[in-house]
Amino acid sequence: MAINSKERIKYIYVTKLGSLQNKRQNQQQALLEGVVAEKTKQKQ
Repeated sequence: MAINSKERIKYIYVTKLGSLQNKRQNQQQALLEGVVAEKTKQKQ
């Protein structure tokens, strides 16, 4: 029983961490795309 709850906590922790990292990557990607868009606007 104790092993199960530990594994469950680890699983929840990992999935939460994973979704946080995904959000952060999405934000960085959006920022990068924004910067690229700004640069291309300035060139035109």
